[in-house]
Amino acid sequence: ESGGEGAWLLGEERRTPSGAQEWKGGREEEEAAADDSMEGSKDACRGEGRLLSSPQPVSCVLWLWLAGSGVGAIVLGASLGFSSPTMAAVYNASQGDEGRGCVDWQGHEISENAKMLNCELALSDSMSSWFGSLINIGALLGAMVSSSLLDRFGKRAGMLLLHSLYVVGWGLCAGAPGHAATSLARAVDRGQVVIMLVLSRLFIGIAVGIACASIPNYQVELAPTNLRGAVGSLFQISVVLGLFFVYLAGCFLDWRSMAVALVVLSAGGLLLLLFLPETPTWLARKGRLREARAVLERARGGGAYDFELNGPREEQGVDAGGILSKRCRKPLLIAVGLMFVQQWSGINAVMFFCGSILQSVFSDSAEANEYSIGIQALQVLVTLVAARFMDSVGRRPLLLVAALGLSLSSLSLSLFYLVGQQCDSQGCSQVIPKPVAVASLYAYILFFSCGMGAIPWFILGEISPPHAQASISAIATSVNWILSFSITKSLEPLTELLGGAGEGLGKVFLFYSCVCLLGACFIHAFVPETKGKSFEEIQAMLHGESAEKQDLKTAA
Repeated sequence: ESGGEGAWLLGEERRTPSGAQEWKGGREEEEAAADDSMEGSKDACRGEGRLLSSPQPVSCVLWLWLAGSGVGAIVLGASLGFSSPTMAAVYNASQGDEGRGCVDWQGHEISENAKMLNCELALSDSMSSWFGSLINIGALLGAMVSSSLLDRFGKRAGMLLLHSLYVVGWGLCAGAPGHAATSLARAVDRGQVVIMLVLSRLFIGIAVGIACASIPNYQVELAPTNLRGAVGSLFQISVVLGLFFVYLAGCFLDWRSMAVALVVLSAGGLLLLLFLPETPTWLARKGRLREARAVLERARGGGAYDFELNGPREEQGVDAGGILSKRCRKPLLIAVGLMFVQQWSGINAVMFFCGSILQSVFSDSAEANEYSIGIQALQVLVTLVAARFMDSVGRRPLLLVAALGLSLSSLSLSLFYLVGQQCDSQGCSQVIPKPVAVASLYAYILFFSCGMGAIPWFILGEISPPHAQASISAIATSVNWILSFSITKSLEPLTELLGGAGEGLGKVFLFYSCVCLLGACFIHAFVPETKGKSFEEIQAMLHGESAEKQDLKTAA
């Protein structure tokens, strides 16, 4: 690179005869013709905001790489949903919650809940709550360290680390001893159990935080422009598959068997990663151009497609000031704003306490669990279908439909809890039928899955400048998990403060409805359409420049 200014790496090497001979390997004329063709393709991608005119080919190897990288996201989803089917709900004597909790109001053990994690390990209600929430703290820590980790060592190295943490974390969970018969042994065991579970959830949480910053960006950087939306959806598809797995497995396996299964899955993902390459974008930024081309040739079925690597550059000295520079401010605003909308829509609160919400509608816990499994199945189905439209309909329309649909669904749930039941001296009557609440909950999941789940994650890799992508992803991921933790921990006390299980939940869902409506306004005002655009075009669009002007400015 001349003058340390980060000239276009591949363009410079292509135009250097000695460098060209180094990698063409005696095929100068053929490769020169290919270079001319690629220059034409590159020019066709620029100017006046035009989209790529023809699809880029991909090989079967690319899909194998994407599938291998998705294992970590499956374990992520399973980690988020693990507590729901494995923990007995807290018993509330004042509400007569028969069959819930580990013991009834007389202190007798409830036999059907004896194998639940919090019952078998004799966890207090407080510890049971922390078991579900500690993963958010770990995820925040993981997100905070991911920036320097991924920037220095690459996304593949980050995925190797997170799978190792998964194996250790789920191994600790699976190995937690059940309480013993004597009081002394039980006290010792309980202390040991608490330590093992705390470490388990922290290790898993750190892995989750690194996964959110590495996996979606890894997949997007491998994807051709015309498939970037569909490939970007793979992360969310894998997460919801993991959620569906734990809810379904909870019908057949106890918590310890599920933890062992996740150890095996994590170890299998770790082995698969040994055969996966680093992304060509990261390799090009580090000056390893020959390796970057080799990865692209395998991913695209032979064609080098050098123009895909024109954007990545090695830029030194990026610090907090660089992140807040004019070039990075708008991508950072969009990334953090979408995370606010995603989390303040209430999705994690809904998913973590889906069973409790359904139990407030249905008195039969078994019936509520069946509807919970149905919700997970719907989430998988809609996420798969939505992936088909990411590159045809576009990101902005799907985000707008999702935000407005979430607002209406939350409003419907709010009305059910606030005015759905009217009571007088003669008793209570159901004004809004219970199936309306179930339909609203299903609609909520449908709208979230059609765009709000996947797009905020993979659009990070589309809108971020290459030199700041790791930092912007780390900041956005940290914000996401701070919000997730605060919403998850505050849902129950906030519900009680606002009026209890009925009125309180209604007011909470009303708040979520307002947030989603404001989120739709934010999306309309700030989020650009990235469908079919190259990374160069997106950067030019964000800063109000033509692609040609952006090229000249960067090459100067």
